[in-house]
Amino acid sequence: MVSRGEVALIIASTGLQAGLLLPEYFTSVVIVVILTTLIAPPLLKILFQPQGKLNSSKKIGL
Repeated sequence: MVSRGEVALIIASTGLQAGLLLPEYFTSVVIVVILTTLIAPPLLKILFQPQGKLNSSKKIGL
């Protein structure tokens, strides 16, 4: 399994422990990290679907 969002969670946790980040903002950061981790892969799969095979004349601009 590929870990995603771990850097953001580490930075947010460090900021929370140092008193630089309020608990309310920490909760928001965690929610956003979880949502982007769940939403990004299916969205990228949809956006980068192959559009079909091109024949050779379309590849060279004829």
